Amino acid sequence: MLDDKQIVELPAGFKRPEGIDRGKLEGIVLDDKDATMHGDWRASRASSPFLGPEYFHDGNTHDRKTRADFTVGVPKAGRYRLRVLYPAHENRASNTPVTINGTTVRINQKKAGEWIGPLQLPRSFTVTVGNEGANGYVVIDGVQVVEVKR
Repeated sequence: MLDDKQIVELPAGFKRPEGIDRGKLEGIVLDDKDATMHGDWRASRASSPFLGPEYFHDGNTHDRKTRADFTVGVPKAGRYRLRVLYPAHENRASNTPVTINGTTVRINQKKAGEWIGPLQLPRSFTVTVGNEGANGYVVIDGVQVVEVKR
């Protein structure tokens, strides 16, 4: 490794990015580890901020097989808004498909996560993030769900 000029020690003063504390986020927060993942997701810490110890990306494969299903339980059926959590970056997809209880929207992962909704949702529902038709890396780090107060 040294012959290849690879870094084997971190430079003095290097500080690893710290994760986002899920306890400081409003509402219900699921981490990527809470999802059922299908396909070839790859762990990373290259971009920040991120929730927990890492986030996952699809390797820019667009294979239509890579998806993450988050099963969300809320206290009662009602109006909620949600957002997919991920570290934004210019190499991300601008058209990542997110399916919420059967309805698909597209999100721009080049920018910070925007709220989706309000949506009328049952006590239990699924949020699926996939890579079908995506035009860049698809990244998952978690899902945040907040009740909309009237």
